[in-house]
Amino acid sequence: MVLGVSTACMYPKNLELVIQQYGEAGIRDIEIFVNTFSELSPEFIRQMEEQLRQYRMNVHAFHPFTSGMEPLMIFSEYERRFDDMLDLYRRYFEIMQRFGAKIFVFHGDHKMSAVSAAFYAERYFRLREAALPYGVIFAQENISRCKSGILPFLKELTELLKDDISFVFDIKQALRSGYSPMEVLNVMGKQVVHVHANDHTPKQDCLLPGEGNYDYRGMFDFFSENEILPSVVIEVYRNNFKCENQLVKSLNFLNLIYSK
Repeated sequence: MVLGVSTACMYPKNLELVIQQYGEAGIRDIEIFVNTFSELSPEFIRQMEEQLRQYRMNVHAFHPFTSGMEPLMIFSEYERRFDDMLDLYRRYFEIMQRFGAKIFVFHGDHKMSAVSAAFYAERYFRLREAALPYGVIFAQENISRCKSGILPFLKELTELLKDDISFVFDIKQALRSGYSPMEVLNVMGKQVVHVHANDHTPKQDCLLPGEGNYDYRGMFDFFSENEILPSVVIEVYRNNFKCENQLVKSLNFLNLIYSK
């Protein structure tokens, strides 16, 4: 199983500086959080490729900064908007193919939307199909402010799409949606392909793994029982830690728990 760190942890530090920082700290497996349009330019991507080779880093997932645009651009009935967003997302997929990244993280529609599960599933499926030629898995994350944070909705999506859906499991987002992490995992089941790892206590819902009381051994056992090997990356906010050494310590904690 791949265990790594998301560049999102260092936001708002410039992406290329985060790559350098992680590389010098010995972090080799990452998720890239793209922050703006200029980071999709050919020149910037070439620079990133050089950095990744220099530090022998592996990119396992891509998280787009355009997640907040998805309700308007993907889930309206104005088809041209969807077509334009699909073109943009193909650009992400092209870059992912160059980097060897496999998982695209999708937030989806906001939870107050009146869009039906059937319409949502149709749009998700079209995006998933567009990603496949690039070797990319288009994966739905559970997000508390989105429809994907509603467990009955996730169940309905799974029933509609069956094997044509994949999931990114985020521990803190499960808590913020009012569910235990295991409740969400049980719905996602064998379709989990990527994990945003974080920890919590009764008073704080987002801490570095190892600084709270989340049962990581139980999560790894769940994956083993379901015969799946999702990539697992630490994803917290910059105010959840003081220095990069804590990220490395947290990553070592995950490796220790997984190896037991």
